Amino acid sequence: MKDLNKNDRLELPQNFICGLKGLARFLGVCHNTALRIKKENRVSYFQIGRKIYFDPDQVLKEMSRSNENIKSK
Repeated sequence: MKDLNKNDRLELPQNFICGLKGLARFLGVCHNTALRIKKENRVSYFQIGRKIYFDPDQVLKEMSRSNENIKSK
């Protein structure tokens, strides 16, 4: 495994959602709702420095699971 230097760039797949604005756009919700979804850990994400990334397939899966839990209550 190659050691990463500070100047090395990490290559992410093109389809990852970047940031809360990206998540909000992807889900069709406002920024505050996207922030609440993240804070409530309803979707998984990873962070590199200050940047937050979401896997769109995982977001859809987790949001549908989350909606099913809400409906069953």
